[in-house]
Amino acid sequence: MSREKIPDGPLADSRSMLDVHAMFKAEFLLVPALIAGVPPGDQQRTDVVADHVQFMCAILHAHHTLEDECLWPKLTNRGAEEVVRISHLMEGHHADIARILDQLNNELRAWRGSAGSLHGPALLQTVKQLLPALLEHMSAEESQALPVIEKHVTADEWQQMAEAGTRHVSQEEFVLAVGMITCAKLESSAHMPLSPFEQQSLQVLVPYAERVHGRDNHVGIKHWLDR
Repeated sequence: MSREKIPDGPLADSRSMLDVHAMFKAEFLLVPALIAGVPPGDQQRTDVVADHVQFMCAILHAHHTLEDECLWPKLTNRGAEEVVRISHLMEGHHADIARILDQLNNELRAWRGSAGSLHGPALLQTVKQLLPALLEHMSAEESQALPVIEKHVTADEWQQMAEAGTRHVSQEEFVLAVGMITCAKLESSAHMPLSPFEQQSLQVLVPYAERVHGRDNHVGIKHWLDR
């Protein structure tokens, strides 16, 4: 079978994916403690944590959906046998994670309905099932998929995928997700220049993070905004 021709133009720079992965890793690793820390019967705190976990699951699913639509078909159609293998591996990871997310969301609804009094152990077990699957996937994507993406996907196609993210989430959710990614960027380089939109997204993130994680969360980001 003949391969699809790679369009002319500069090829993708996939380094921005590392910031996205850093955000997912940071946020999901905090989830078990958030759930375990909810006092049984505290409906208000249960709702705050459940909303946050549901949001994280939604943007992770949206992120994977974008890759399934915009990346893996291109690699499959344009690459040699090893590239196709990597593409199928990524699709398989996404399918496995999607099944865990479905289970997690079902258990999250039951936990919320009991005001955090019931279903906590089952919910935590599913979160603990998700974490290694997600970390393994992101590691494989960084070591195997990103290098071949930079050889088979153009910069324009990469940018189009990023812009298409707004199709899968609301504008409010998009701004909040950008704030989380921007925070991850600043964790790796506190002096990195930010766009006006990234600065706006941080201003949206700070009160959200304080509500979810506590008032001491993102103190460094608040100092950065006050400069």
